[in-house]
Amino acid sequence: MQQKSDDGQVQVPNSGTSRTFGEALRRAREQAGLSQRALAARLAEVTGLKLDHTALTRIETDQREPKVIEARALAAALGVQLDDLVPPVVPPLRKLWLDLDDAGFGLLDAVYEYGVRRRALSQALEDASVQADGDGETDPFIRKILGMDELEQVRNMANRRAIRDWQAIRADHGARSNHNPPRDESVFDAEA
Repeated sequence: MQQKSDDGQVQVPNSGTSRTFGEALRRAREQAGLSQRALAARLAEVTGLKLDHTALTRIETDQREPKVIEARALAAALGVQLDDLVPPVVPPLRKLWLDLDDAGFGLLDAVYEYGVRRRALSQALEDASVQADGDGETDPFIRKILGMDELEQVRNMANRRAIRDWQAIRADHGARSNHNPPRDESVFDAEA
């Protein structure tokens, strides 16, 4: 049974699920209630293009790629849009690789920013601990919130993690990429 839209075009349900032009063509032909011979006759009548039923068989079974003019003519003969017969485009592997590479460098930027902020926090905590009463004693508020041992542990843990993350990302992406963004690696010094 054919379904038509308001503009008179035959609708091909689920044509987006077809993985090839041939599958979509066969589905549209069957939806139109046509045999391959009948489609070949309609094709010649509607568009003037002559394509025998054996050529249609080869196209439907993906043994032959249709020419662009044939694909357009087949869509017209079936009363469907050409887009209904063309399978969804899958991004090429190279684009996926470049997207992954860009995401990796987004991660590098985030790790770099993490290091900058970690160092700023570390410096602020250190400044707060020495300017307490002007005599070098740790501010009681800082001591209460974060004991000095814990403060040192937090600093060391942040340093080790930032260094490990930075090195892993550079090892993984640095050799494979054309990107070499300038970075101040001193942000990740263990002695900082």
